[in-house]
Amino acid sequence: MFGSAACEVAIGLLVTYTVFGGVCSALRELVARLLSAREKSLADAVSQLLGADGSRAARDVKSNVAAFAAFSGVADNAARVGKLTKEKLASVVLGHPLIRNLAKDAKSAPSYLPARVFGTALLDVLVPDKSARTVQAVRDAVVQLPDKSVQAALLPLIDGAGDIAKLQASIERHFDDAMDRASGWYKRRTQVVIFVISCVVTVAANVDSIHLVTALWQDPAQRQELVAQATTSAGSANVSPLPSASALQTELPIGWHHLPSGDSRWDWFARFMGWLTSAIAMTMGGPFWFDVLSRFVNLRAAGPPPARATNTT
Repeated sequence: MFGSAACEVAIGLLVTYTVFGGVCSALRELVARLLSAREKSLADAVSQLLGADGSRAARDVKSNVAAFAAFSGVADNAARVGKLTKEKLASVVLGHPLIRNLAKDAKSAPSYLPARVFGTALLDVLVPDKSARTVQAVRDAVVQLPDKSVQAALLPLIDGAGDIAKLQASIERHFDDAMDRASGWYKRRTQVVIFVISCVVTVAANVDSIHLVTALWQDPAQRQELVAQATTSAGSANVSPLPSASALQTELPIGWHHLPSGDSRWDWFARFMGWLTSAIAMTMGGPFWFDVLSRFVNLRAAGPPPARATNTT
């Protein structure tokens, strides 16, 4: 009996974390879109790859397009390459038509950049004439760049390549490595954002995990209803059978109208710990908790393994 009740309480918590974690995930995506977080992260990664550490100049789409247009308007390649500072190089590359075509519209920056497109755009900026594009020609162009940091970033790749195809492949691998690091930066930033969102959602909806566990433990009927909903959802492999956040607040002791009695310091400390537990759990996102919920429900439905037959002979 104790084990069954504990499992049902755990399922109730998982349903709550799945629903409200999904709300937090959706809000995080909305914030990322409004702030163009992915696009800015990509521009920062390209800037760092080309030696412009800490510069955010390449985030401006109009400036990038204008930089590429001004760069292309100079006929002499040596003269225009010689004017490319590290910030301008990043802007010109990001303003290249090959990269601009990846954006959803003329005012937006791309949120994803394939390595091959980046490699082709960079080589096209350094040596526009494909018929004259050799490893030595690319090296000569890089040497003419005014910033030593850019040269330091590109010359090792050039000197290690035997032909232009190998050079492009080397640039693409270098770009992929930079994008892996950028993905790490982006994940760390979004973790901070979703934690803040989770804290706001948790307190606004009063999702107190400690109070929720206590209430579910004392209400078998509510536990069984949540288990039935979770079983249906796990069986369909779709989160839609679960109640919405607003519906869940009418089913469970969630919301400020369910604030437990008591105003002592201990009571508020317990609420704070309940909120903190919920907020930390919600940072994992709805899909994570739905997967855990599905596994838990399926494992519970499977029951214990049958006893092994004893050999009496």
